[in-house]
Amino acid sequence: QLERILRVVFYWRYVAMAATVMVASLAVGLVLGGKVPFVLLQSMDDGVFNWSIEMVAGTPVETTVAAVGELERVTRELPEVRSVLSAVGTAFYNGQGKDPAADPATVAQLSVELLSAEERQRKGMRGIAEVRAELQRRTSGIGDIRRMSFVSSPRRDIEVVVYGERLDMLAG
Repeated sequence: QLERILRVVFYWRYVAMAATVMVASLAVGLVLGGKVPFVLLQSMDDGVFNWSIEMVAGTPVETTVAAVGELERVTRELPEVRSVLSAVGTAFYNGQGKDPAADPATVAQLSVELLSAEERQRKGMRGIAEVRAELQRRTSGIGDIRRMSFVSSPRRDIEVVVYGERLDMLAG
């Protein structure tokens, strides 16, 4: 079967070469003309991320609840956000376990679901990285928050948390 095809192609080699050049030119023209988008690595934007918050040690639960309420309000204001679920008193990191904070009143977590990536792209909205950057910008002055971290899937962020009295020793 293959031998027969190769015989025909070699017999009509100039026609085969012209057809190959024509198909390659068509493919390049479709990409350069914007009809077919060129995507080297597809975005892993699943539109869901967790936002873990840790307040300063000794913060009363009422203050934590108020700060989380403000964070939730600011998050809901973004047009890309579909839903927000918050929990005070517990936080999970990377889906691997609970936050090691000694006082549950100082930790919280917001689970944020964005519109689908296709819907956001169709409406000209931002991607997950831009939404996270905007949230960090808008919430920089809320409460006595000691640490905020975003964790999204399927890409796993690497987060290193260092506790101690003499953190200045790490700078050297």
